[in-house]
Amino acid sequence: MTSRLILYRDTWRMTAEKPWFGWGLDSYAHVFRIFNTQRTAELQWWRVYYAEAHNDWLQSLAEVGFVGTTLLALLVLLPLTSLPWRQVESVIPRYLLAGCALILLYAWLEFPFANPAVMLTFFAVFYSAIRYAELDAAARQHD
Repeated sequence: MTSRLILYRDTWRMTAEKPWFGWGLDSYAHVFRIFNTQRTAELQWWRVYYAEAHNDWLQSLAEVGFVGTTLLALLVLLPLTSLPWRQVESVIPRYLLAGCALILLYAWLEFPFANPAVMLTFFAVFYSAIRYAELDAAARQHD
């Protein structure tokens, strides 16, 4: 657990160096070597290598900064706020979105979005739920 907290602290230091726009997409494994303070127990001169931050949110801040992470969050928040949720009767979109919310919460502890299949599935399920809710709301208005 302490190595994970050190990793998070070092990633936050990396983010603090370029907070607005970050270091660039897919730059974490290369740039983090500068900020990594962890050493192996056996060989104090040997640094532990990390290709991922083990926290998708922190890695996003490090790679694309606060501006890029905000824009990424808007991909999810804008469709959610544009729907008249009181007019949606079906619980199916709510269940699908609850599953997406669990993945977003899990991304605070691990890095599920490092897997392209998880990322594609997340956005496919998310936008399917949004579209389903839109169609359900439109059908309710026509009734």
